[in-house]
Amino acid sequence: MNIWLRMILFSAVLLVVFLGIAITVDNWQFRTSSEIATGEILSMREAIGSREDQDGFTEIEISHYPTVRFKNVQGNIYEVEVAHPIHEPIPDIGDRISIRYEVANPEYVRDEDGLFYDWLIGGAVTAAGLFFFLISFIFTRRKIPEI
Repeated sequence: MNIWLRMILFSAVLLVVFLGIAITVDNWQFRTSSEIATGEILSMREAIGSREDQDGFTEIEISHYPTVRFKNVQGNIYEVEVAHPIHEPIPDIGDRISIRYEVANPEYVRDEDGLFYDWLIGGAVTAAGLFFFLISFIFTRRKIPEI
């Protein structure tokens, strides 16, 4: 296999590995610098998006961003919109949800998905990248002539 093709292949695969590592490090940094609180949902903003699938059909996607009221460790009350959309089932206004906020910046709030869900995306991307790295390493090795 051509050396340039090998370099492009390994670069693309390593880019996926580094992306997975970056997602994992971001989650780790957020979890270590944040606290858990219970927030009451005050309102819900819907963001509507669309995308075209493989068959040419347009799929409508609705993301839900709740505005929550919570009290931090110091006793201050904040009303903030959650930075990431929440997952199914969608809670109603007035319901209480578990959130995670940054201690240094309580205006940045995420839904508390749990330890498993936070690491799932970064871990899956990293594992897939390492898997394809090993596969590409095996199939692109040079053939050593026998003497």
